[in-house]
Amino acid sequence: MSLYTRSKFHKSLKLARQTFIRTLIHHNARGKPSRILSTVLPSQIQPEDIIDISGSKRPNVGFLPALYATHGLRYIVGHASKPVKFPENTKGFLYFHSPGPTAPSSLYTIRFRRCGNAEEARNGGGKDLMLPNGWDPWEKSMGWMVKSGIVDALVQNGTITKPPTSRDLAIYDTLFAKKHKNMVYKPGQTFSILLDPTKGTVRYSLFIVGDGEVVPLFITGWDTFRAKLAFKDNLVLHLHLRISASLNDSTDTIQILLSADATSRLRKGMVLPHVSLTRHVRKPMGTPDGEGPLESAMRILKKQMQLEENV
Repeated sequence: MSLYTRSKFHKSLKLARQTFIRTLIHHNARGKPSRILSTVLPSQIQPEDIIDISGSKRPNVGFLPALYATHGLRYIVGHASKPVKFPENTKGFLYFHSPGPTAPSSLYTIRFRRCGNAEEARNGGGKDLMLPNGWDPWEKSMGWMVKSGIVDALVQNGTITKPPTSRDLAIYDTLFAKKHKNMVYKPGQTFSILLDPTKGTVRYSLFIVGDGEVVPLFITGWDTFRAKLAFKDNLVLHLHLRISASLNDSTDTIQILLSADATSRLRKGMVLPHVSLTRHVRKPMGTPDGEGPLESAMRILKKQMQLEENV
């Protein structure tokens, strides 16, 4: 077969495949019609982009007409034998989410916003669908977006101006594909943890994420904190990072600050204990050789501070 004939054959095969997929795209595994969403941008939501997946175990949805494929969604991704149904009142739209204009592309996700109609969606109304714990949002990761072809489509239409690199994808494939984790890319970004007073010594993981790099760290000091609690029940804590300079040697450090409501849970006369960051058992990814984890984390956070100043 000549090179020209082979090229013509492959083009015909590709066209046949796309035609075949077009005939299937509007039907899910049960033969029922699947919804094809015209956009994942809230400002462009149309009435047909509002979907109701309440009580569904694995609804099929098509993202953007040009993709020629539908994707099954699950409320909780895990190893359970039976899929968990989406909660009641899960009516709204799926949308592209970026934590901020300077956020690394590895943190881009697809989320579900609960709202009643397209006009409400375009005006910024509604609330994000949350996971059962009540504070982590339901979302599909960058790794999933790449594998499903959504990223390529969003790059082509200009929604994503900074495509993910192979390093960005390695971050998700290695660490974040299965379970939600606390990922921070700048100081002041709020993240949450669940403190269980009944467990033994506890260390919570935090991941500092930059462009093509990630630094896992442990947050320690919770044993002292739990000893000061007035009530021995589960407590959701909201935290954020701050970079501060030492008065003695002018060395910058990363501080962890707890929200003000944490103080109200302490026994009378108690003050918030010191909570700190330490080296993780996991190794950083994409950071320069010879750079320590805390040093890498500081560099990433400072770089984001500079980028935010220039926005």
